[in-house]
Amino acid sequence: MKKFLKSSKKFINLTLLTTVIGAGFGVYASQGSIDQELIKGFSEYNLMKPGHYKVGKSYKIKDVKYTPKSNFSYKEEGLASWYGPGFDGKKTANGETFDMESISAAHKTLQMPCVAKVTNLENGKVLMVRINDRGPFHKDNRIIDLSKAAAEKLGFKEKGVAKVRVEVMTEESIQLAANCQGKEVSALQRELKLAQNNKQKRSSRQV
Repeated sequence: MKKFLKSSKKFINLTLLTTVIGAGFGVYASQGSIDQELIKGFSEYNLMKPGHYKVGKSYKIKDVKYTPKSNFSYKEEGLASWYGPGFDGKKTANGETFDMESISAAHKTLQMPCVAKVTNLENGKVLMVRINDRGPFHKDNRIIDLSKAAAEKLGFKEKGVAKVRVEVMTEESIQLAANCQGKEVSALQRELKLAQNNKQKRSSRQV
């Protein structure tokens, strides 16, 4: 009986945590959950769960230099590919565990974790993903690497690549970043605004 009560308590606590996270991040629709068309069956908690927030320093891959930076209004079109075998179970760039059957993605420079909407421009399918890794590193115009499960849901796993649009979900990503760093959303918003103002001042002085 004690074992049953203990298991029930753990389940209730996890349910409450998921509810609090979703409600706190303002990602719940009128029916109490993220639009299921953007999730396609994977856990809302996995999309918005707290984690280690990381931007990172500049790095080189194949003689190409990449400079990570926070960008909560990122939007770009290009090619998407997917990865899975050979990486499954390994650590992502921000220290999470990669699961090719979960919904996640890799980007060369965006802050991690963040939430992005990926639209397959070839078939119109749309999916929300959690970016928590670095990549892809190819010579063509690949802008995002998706987990195997994400590629399947976007309908291009067999083809291997697809033309997509990637958009960072600003509100959700700011709220997720604040939670990961133990900050209030308003405090992080002020920091981001100050950083943007300083950047604009530096740009004006260089003109």
